[in-house]
Amino acid sequence: MKYIAVAIATLLFSFNSSAANELIIDNSPLTVVLSDGNQAKLSSCSDFVALHNSGESIKELPDLSRFDSLYNEIT
Repeated sequence: MKYIAVAIATLLFSFNSSAANELIIDNSPLTVVLSDGNQAKLSSCSDFVALHNSGESIKELPDLSRFDSLYNEIT
């Protein structure tokens, strides 16, 4: 029984960590507006880390603004 619990915990952890690496909305990469006005498309956490390590900073998340308006309509 102990081995089954460990196997299930391992599978759940690996599934969650692999799903968390994607930054996809409606089958498209996440578009961000940078502080200099340029846009970048991020499809994974490693894209975000590379952007951050290059010294860029994110000003806006236009892909997520529509979810804010939906949330405001609900509440």
